[in-house]
Parts: sequence; structure tokens; C-alpha cells
Amino acid sequence: MKNRNLWVSMVLMLVVSFGGSLLAFATNTSPVLGLDLQGGFSVVLQAKEVNGRMPSEEAVEKAKDIIRQRVDGLGVAEPDITRQGRTVVVQLPGVKNRAQAESVVGCTAKLEFRPLISTAINPNAPLDVEAPTTTAPT
Repeated sequence: MKNRNLWVSMVLMLVVSFGGSLLAFATNTSPVLGLDLQGGFSVVLQAKEVNGRMPSEEAVEKAKDIIRQRVDGLGVAEPDITRQGRTVVVQLPGVKNRAQAESVVGCTAKLEFRPLISTAINPNAPLDVEAPTTTAPT
């Protein structure tokens, strides 16, 4: 009886492992390789002191979110963007164009305010104009 249970368990394990292997080969499933096996690169960004003060935790978190949006624009599969204190670590597996990725991750945004030259609305038009009401012909 004890030997029979052992054989049944062994056959069941073989069937399950063979079925799992067959399913993996049939669906052409392969493991997702990480940065160490697939290649790619890692960037460590350190927050700098501005006007004698270190950036707040919220500012570093916002910077991490902005970097994530930029990396998503590169089309990188499964990037790892983590915050460690005042440091943001960006790991980009499978990236081939290192220069482009570094420029996207490390560039500083620039916001410019430009003077308003003209508007689309006629400044001489009266503001309280009612729309004409028309009725359908009967």
C-alpha cells in the first residue's frame, strides 16, 4: 500500500511537470530577463542643494514621477525606477541607444513665459450679444 501511494505520487508529479513543460513550449513562453542578463544600463541621480537647502521628500518623489513619464515615452519594457532617500535609481533593461536614454532621463526641463501678442477675439466686439433666434419654416 505504501509503495503504491509512492508510485502514484511519482507518476502524478511527472505528468504535471511534463504538462507544464509542454505548455511552456507550446506558448513560446520565455522568462523576462533583468538588467544583469539582458543588458541595458543604470543611472543614479542625486538631488543637489539649491540656495543652501536640500530638496524636500515631495520634490524628490515628483522628480521620480517625471522621470518615470519620460522613460515610459522611450518604450522601455519594465523599467525599474526607485527612490532611495534623496537619490533616484533608474534601471533600463534592454536599452540599445544609451545616449538617447541618458539625455531623456537626465535633461532639465525649461519653462518659458512668452508675451501675448494678440488674441483670437475681436477686442472691439460688444460682449453682451445675444444669438439670433430662428424658427424652422412651417
